[in-house]
Amino acid sequence: MIKKSALPCGAKLIPLPRGEGVQTTGGPTQVTHCVLLDAIVFPEFSPTRHLKEQKLMVFDSPAVRYDIIVSRKTLAEMGMSLDFKANMTRWLDRSVPFHPKDWFTDKEAMQQVFKTPPTAVLKAEAMDAYADSLFHEIKAAKYEKADLDAHAKTLKHLTDLQQQQLLAVFKKHEPLFNGKVGKFPREVHFDVDPEAEPYHYLRPYPVNHANMEVLKNELCALR
Repeated sequence: MIKKSALPCGAKLIPLPRGEGVQTTGGPTQVTHCVLLDAIVFPEFSPTRHLKEQKLMVFDSPAVRYDIIVSRKTLAEMGMSLDFKANMTRWLDRSVPFHPKDWFTDKEAMQQVFKTPPTAVLKAEAMDAYADSLFHEIKAAKYEKADLDAHAKTLKHLTDLQQQQLLAVFKKHEPLFNGKVGKFPREVHFDVDPEAEPYHYLRPYPVNHANMEVLKNELCALR
């Protein structure tokens, strides 16, 4: 949700079919419009990390002192968490301390937030390109037996004879296309440099919460 007074210039309000009352931590408010915003930035976390198009409900209530209210579902999808023990907000690899309610009216503090050295921007762009990949939706894998005859016929760039020859190769190795995860039938040996130093990445690999269930199911299927 976003307060009407905090909307960026040029934002177009979209009327809702019917208004509805919403109870927030800042008090009750009425919602009659929504807005579509793209490339949303949280500059304290990163000057280059953007959220793709989001549909936000618009409220206009003096009783609510917040400009933006983010739902728990959205926080989970973003991978953002609130650490009340450390008084920090964490978003993937970044952490920002909690601020007093009047902090955002401090002009000097705001200038420091938006003043970012060029080297920091380059570093942030590299990190955010990686973080952005975490927000892509992962589709559930479908392990199905391949129809080799039908697939060979879709290869229109081959002649009929070439299709039949390729189909013969497919059928020679038909177990590879049964839709099941198999095991390599031979032993595998890796030569390891005896002087190599073991590397252990201390932080766990981050996964978007929206993809967590799909990833768990995939790992279970590989057992």
